[in-house]
Amino acid sequence: MRGAREEGFGLIELLAAMTVLAIAVGALLTAFSSSFIALRRGAVRGTATVLAERQIELYRKLAWYEIRIDGDQLASAPAPYLTASSTDTWFPTDPLTQVKDGAYSGDPPLTIDCAEPPNPVLEPECQPVQYVVGPDRHRYRVDTYIQAESYTAPIRTVWVAVYELKADGITLSTDAEGNVRPPAARASSSFASFDYVTG
Repeated sequence: MRGAREEGFGLIELLAAMTVLAIAVGALLTAFSSSFIALRRGAVRGTATVLAERQIELYRKLAWYEIRIDGDQLASAPAPYLTASSTDTWFPTDPLTQVKDGAYSGDPPLTIDCAEPPNPVLEPECQPVQYVVGPDRHRYRVDTYIQAESYTAPIRTVWVAVYELKADGITLSTDAEGNVRPPAARASSSFASFDYVTG
């Protein structure tokens, strides 16, 4: 009789130990998956920041009057390029009123030709939207906006937003509800005409 009681207690102890072990393993797996997600998001943000800064740097090497976007591509820019400002005040309010290539008759000739012969490819400085591969070998979308209060205003501001793309390399990454995620990185810089040497 005494041996049967001890055997019963051994089974209860085993079940209790297995329950505690299952809870501990579940907690560890949750912690690992959360850490993996956090590391992945951190890597995406880091890469997106590099891409945003790289795009801003392209304009630092240009003459001030060359800081502009190819106007032919604005109307056909994919969403949310033209509508981003409706949900996020960081973006320029009217992307169609950007400083555009060929929009002003007084422009000097460009040293960068936006897809003009003999250059068949649109330069990254000219593109409002680009699809690029980051250093992490994932695909991103780089949206660039260039605006000034007026064409003759002495300051032009460049905004760059970098979005993470899904595995297809074209569709913007979405959250669990299907909403487009905000940009993984943003950067902006102002360029003043009086900082450039002329003549």
